[in-house]
Order: sequence, then structure tokens, then C-alpha cells
Amino acid sequence: MVLAPATTQSTRGLLYFPGAKVDPYSYLYPFLEVAAGGVTVVIVEPTLNMALFDTRDFATLTGSHPAIKDWAIAGHSLGGVRACMLADDPQVRTLVLFASFCAEDLSMANLDVIQVLGDNDGLIDEVTRLEAQSLLPAGRYSTIVIPGANHASFGTYGPQPGDGESSLTDAQMQEVMTEVMTTRVWSD
Repeated sequence: MVLAPATTQSTRGLLYFPGAKVDPYSYLYPFLEVAAGGVTVVIVEPTLNMALFDTRDFATLTGSHPAIKDWAIAGHSLGGVRACMLADDPQVRTLVLFASFCAEDLSMANLDVIQVLGDNDGLIDEVTRLEAQSLLPAGRYSTIVIPGANHASFGTYGPQPGDGESSLTDAQMQEVMTEVMTTRVWSD
């Protein structure tokens, strides 16, 4: 599914992978303002609703948007793991991991990586996340911790068993995610 700017032809795109078994429509609201700001957002509807089962390559997933040459790739939870698998495409300038980490070695990749976490996330394994940092490009990696956010805060699909409590509304989280995308990914 695609969120596109209403009044301009976009030259920037975001390819986004949902978390495992999370309805892709749950990510529309968080990215509405990103699209309104001029970025085409392509939210993948993965095979069997599991990003890791989706074997399509970057060109296939973005091929309907040939005018876009400036891509970021992102994902939430296991969707972020899948995004890492495609992040080495030459059109990708930035990888954004929402409550996620990489299982692929991207240490030599020519891209920036931003990891966005909630301080009340009860689901991400902190030891695995820290170990996975060695797979990211040295000097091109940063972490943003969102106070009050939990694992499910990155979509609008409701609470998950084992997760911490979120003190943020969907509107507050949308504002934070828009700020990350506009000031950290496309700040120029």
C-alpha cells in the first residue's frame, strides 16, 4: 500500500516492513505526515503477514515508483530484520530500525542507520540488540530512545502481551516518528 504526497511529485521514498503478524494498515496513521511532507511511503503487505517470509527484492517492491531515487528502508520489530536484508541496495541511503535490530552484517555498507527504541519496550531483547550493533556501519549508526514508548507504540494495533506500558498517544507517536524521518533521514 502506498501513501503519496497529494500535491507534489515525490523524489524521496520510504520502503517499510511491518512487524510480524501486524496488520500493515496499522502503520498508515504513523506515516501520514511523512507522506504529507513530500515522501512516498510504501508499506509492504508481506507474504503470510510475516516480513521474513517475503522474498521479493528491493527493485520489485519499489519498481512502481521509478522517479524515486532517494530511498530509505525501515521496519518495525521483525520487519526491521527484513529491512536489513535489503538495505545494501545502492538506492538506499538510510536504514531505520523501529524497535528492531539487524541479523545481517551491514558493517561495510554505505548507509546511515538509525535505531529508534521505546524506553518501555518489554519485547525487544536488549542483549541481542546490543550484540547486533557490531553488524552496523561504524560511525554511521545512531540510537534514538523515545521516552514513554513501548514496542507497540510504532503502530496503531493495540497492546501486545509482555510489552511495557506506553504513556504516549497515537498522535504523539506520529509526531515523533515524523520528526525522526524529516530531521534525521531527510534533513537536507
